[in-house]
Amino acid sequence: TRTDDIIKPSSSGLGDAANRFIGGVIKDAAALPEGLARQFDAQLNRGELAKVNALKKIAENHPEQRAEIEAEIQKTYGNLWKTGDKLEGITQVGEDWARREFPVDPNVEGSINPLNPDFWQKTMPEAAASLPVFMGLGKFGAGVGAKLGATAGTAGRVAAGVGGAAMETPNRYHEARAAGATPEQLAQGVDVSAVAGGMESLGAGSLLGKVGVKGKSIVGHVAKEAEQEFIQEGSQSIVGDLGDKYYSKTKPGLTAGQITMNALQNAVPALFLGAGGGAMGIPSHLAEQKQKQIAQQIEQLATAEPDHPVAQ
Repeated sequence: TRTDDIIKPSSSGLGDAANRFIGGVIKDAAALPEGLARQFDAQLNRGELAKVNALKKIAENHPEQRAEIEAEIQKTYGNLWKTGDKLEGITQVGEDWARREFPVDPNVEGSINPLNPDFWQKTMPEAAASLPVFMGLGKFGAGVGAKLGATAGTAGRVAAGVGGAAMETPNRYHEARAAGATPEQLAQGVDVSAVAGGMESLGAGSLLGKVGVKGKSIVGHVAKEAEQEFIQEGSQSIVGDLGDKYYSKTKPGLTAGQITMNALQNAVPALFLGAGGGAMGIPSHLAEQKQKQIAQQIEQLATAEPDHPVAQ
């Protein structure tokens, strides 16, 4: 049975939202191999691209050798690692499959206004689509980390950061290439993706520390999770846009207003996703708070009655 016989976007906004979510999961998962390969290529090509930059400076100072130097530059370009190009077909297959099997209503534009139905039909499901991939990467990283002796939390965050960088890379790379970016700019765009996507490994909680909403009560816990996701996703978007504008210069025309709007388009749905995740984590939060309370009581008892059996 074809999947579009089960979920028909034309039947309801809910069906369209489901298709956007499932299709997004497929596209994110399919983009991982290419993204990892392009990150790999960028590291291996640093020496060759540094050589190209040196040759360009020589050509500026010695215009009489420009033709010879240009030939050497083109030869160097031909020697670059291009593993990502070989895996780009996987990304395309995932996009084609998602488009064919999970069609969506093209008239839905999305919104950052939660009072607009398009927010729940397009913006939220597309934002949530990356969660299953991140959860899978986190579990995988935690499992590998446990075998290597690392803590599960740290290994999971590292895996999420690597995955975030990989998922950021293909779309930014394809857009820059279509706009006529040079090989140097494409490599710099991969660096931007590594920084922006890799921020997933830091975690907003680590960045915020004790700043902002306190998370001791149930309401505070939910609010803290929402705040952290809002700040993290907004920060990643800003870092990516600033990198495109000033570092790789693939989008030099980005304005402050566009950067702000892009940040809000990522941060606002993250606010709701963070709140939802915080609500789901209430039982574990309550258990953690209870453990802290018991530990404090035992510490107080040990101070007042060091010989008490419980303190011992």
